[in-house]
Amino acid sequence: MMPEMDGNEMCRELKKDVQTSHIPIILLTAKDTLQDKEEGYQVGADSYLTKPFSASLLRSRIDNLLQSRHKLAEHFSAIAGKLDDKATVVAQSLNQIDNDFIQRIDQLIEERLSSDKVDIGYLADKMCMSNSTLYRKMKALTGLSTNEYIRKMKMKHAEKFLLEGKYTISEIAFKVGINNLFYFRQCFKEEFNDTPSEYIKKLKENSGK
Repeated sequence: MMPEMDGNEMCRELKKDVQTSHIPIILLTAKDTLQDKEEGYQVGADSYLTKPFSASLLRSRIDNLLQSRHKLAEHFSAIAGKLDDKATVVAQSLNQIDNDFIQRIDQLIEERLSSDKVDIGYLADKMCMSNSTLYRKMKALTGLSTNEYIRKMKMKHAEKFLLEGKYTISEIAFKVGINNLFYFRQCFKEEFNDTPSEYIKKLKENSGK
């Protein structure tokens, strides 16, 4: 037993703190009844091992948890710019605190989409976190750095504006907070493998077939 709180209490505290809620937790305990295990999972444990346990089993559980998180982050990274798909993945894959966290990040980016001041420092300040804590959490949840995530969100909105057909490429760049047109084209090509002009040209060619 720990002196000030037991494992369940510590797990509960870590899982309800937005700065640590994404960290996988394995409870190692002598409590081995079905009720004990149910309580452990109810407070947010990702895995539960009773003593005595083998070191190889513990390593396997750790490897499985890390691989699962890695696959989730890879999947999230792949669809981070797909606004509709992302909402579904977030809701189904993350706990409520992390779900709310990602939604808040998206809201902050979208509220100031046309500003060039939205960066890791701005988001960290709004989320009451240090830059390094925000970076680690974003990387753990999405597989992307904070600034990569911001850029991917901006490019997805740029694609949406482009498809609407109401704005010039320069206007779209400003609408997503990028004042350098060359940099905007570069970011767009990295995201969609085409410049904005090439992207629209291919859409028109495909629609004419």
